[in-house]
Amino acid sequence: MLRKSDQWTTALTAVLLVGALLACKKKASDDTTAPSASVAAAPTPPASAATAAAPDASATAPDGAKLGEVKRYPDKEKAQTGAARILQDGVKVYDEADDKTDDVATLDKDLLVFRLASVPDYELVEFPSGVGKVSPGWVPAKALDTTSAATVNREAVATQTKTAVVKAVSSAAPKTSAAASAAKPATSASSAVAIASAKAATAASAAAAAAASAQAVADKLAADAAKAKKAADKAAAKAVKASSKP
Repeated sequence: MLRKSDQWTTALTAVLLVGALLACKKKASDDTTAPSASVAAAPTPPASAATAAAPDASATAPDGAKLGEVKRYPDKEKAQTGAARILQDGVKVYDEADDKTDDVATLDKDLLVFRLASVPDYELVEFPSGVGKVSPGWVPAKALDTTSAATVNREAVATQTKTAVVKAVSSAAPKTSAAASAAKPATSASSAVAIASAKAATAASAAAAAAASAQAVADKLAADAAKAKKAADKAAAKAVKASSKP
C-alpha cells in the first residue's frame, strides 16, 4: 500500500511540475512581446525644423558703388587728356557723374590725376588708388586745376607716393554669409534626424536581442516541460499498472 502511495505522490509531483513549467513558458512569451512594443517608430522631428525657412538673400541691402566700375556717357562725353591737380582737400570720386550717388574714394589737395573725358560739371579721371595702381572715377570739374600740371605724364600720376583714400564698400560677402546662416537651420534639422535614426536603430537592435534571449529561454522551458511531461506520463503509467495488480 505504501508503494502505491509513493507512486501516486510521484505522479502528482510530476503533474505540478509540468503546470509550473507551462506557466513559465507563458510568462516568457508575454515578455517577448514587450520589446516588440517598445520598438515603435523613431520620433520624427517636427516638419518645421526640417523645413525651417531660410532668410531671403534678396532682402539684403544692395551693394554700394564699387571702385573702378564707372558709368560712361557716350552721347555726352568729350575726350580729354593730360594731368590735372586737385585744388582742395576732401574731393569725392564717384562711379557716376552725379554727387547724389555713393562715392568710392576721396582725393586730397595737390594730388595729381590724369584726365580721360568730360561731361558738363564732371571729369572722368584716373587717380592713384594704391602704390603703382590707378582707378577711374568721376570728380567735379570745379575741383581740378587743368593747366598747372598739364604736361605731367600718365606714369608720373600712377607712381605718386601719395594716393587717394579709397572707401571700403560692401561686397558679395554678406550675401554669402546670409546663405550660410540660412543653411544652418537645415543642417541642424538634418543632424537631429540622423541622431533620432541612430537612437531608433540602437533601440531596435537592443529589442531584437532581448526578444531573441527571451525566445531562447522560452524554448528551453518548453523542452524542460516536455521532458517533465514525458516523465510524468511514464510515472502515471507505472502507477496505473501497479494499482491494477492484486
